[in-house]
Amino acid sequence: MTRSRETGDVGYRAYKKNLIINGSLATWQRGTNFPTTDTYKADRWRMSATDGAGSIQRVPAAPDVLGLDYSMQPVTSSGTANMYTALEFVRAGRSILATGKTYTLSAWVALTVGQGAGDLQFTVTSRNSQFDATNQVVMLSAVVSPSVSGYTRLEASFVALAANGTNEILQVTISGIPYQAVITGIQLEEGSSATPFEYVSPQENLAACQRYFERIVVVNNNIATTGQVVNTSAAISILNYTVKRATPTVTFSSGFVTTTDFNSSAGGTPGADITGLTSARISVIGAAGLVGGNATCLVHPTSGFIDVDAEL
Repeated sequence: MTRSRETGDVGYRAYKKNLIINGSLATWQRGTNFPTTDTYKADRWRMSATDGAGSIQRVPAAPDVLGLDYSMQPVTSSGTANMYTALEFVRAGRSILATGKTYTLSAWVALTVGQGAGDLQFTVTSRNSQFDATNQVVMLSAVVSPSVSGYTRLEASFVALAANGTNEILQVTISGIPYQAVITGIQLEEGSSATPFEYVSPQENLAACQRYFERIVVVNNNIATTGQVVNTSAAISILNYTVKRATPTVTFSSGFVTTTDFNSSAGGTPGADITGLTSARISVIGAAGLVGGNATCLVHPTSGFIDVDAEL
């Protein structure tokens, strides 16, 4: 057993061979169709494309492999796409990858005939953060070549190096993805060659993603939070969510209202003023006509969402 599977560092994933969360690209809490700017799209994955006129989408295409049902596709007319994920696999300068051991990064890729073509770049680095390459350690930088005859499993192996003392994440990047190509089944594992893709149930995959980000969807006056009226214009309530890796930020889409009877809206603007790993206190200000001491609920009359974000 290696440090890549120590319970103290990776929690419930202690028995997993694939160190990447959502390598199947099955979970997309934020949506399935995005502009090409560099943002989170599939859970745990930031993605972008050089063609600003196109989009990046989840598509129902995958090789005949258990656990793979969706792929990412840059739906553009030119250029390439990039995707990267940050793993909490560096602690105080010590990489969770065992120094000197061999690891393999693999992914399933299919080109679209007559569309983009070219090599992809696999990169694995230990870094200070996603946006800080100072003192980064490059463990893998390899060019891999897909074919146009359906899905090809691409792989590259590397020997893990010691991380720099300031590094806190392990970043896995796949760049140069040709336009209209599809990619899925991304796996990082110990060993000198790729083994069968590790199946993770949809429920387990979602739970792993929600440790970093959770979107709570509220529709048709369903209750988002319950609490108590403070005075005629303010109320407080509690929002519960899946345990997060760190104290999250909580944001609301527009249109949430506070109510005491579900038939009338007292209005108001909600915001999280105290947040913890499993819950947040939500304060509503600017409401009207509330009665102090009464019970109250935060609802959305049509469709809204609450984002609880603890991403790296």
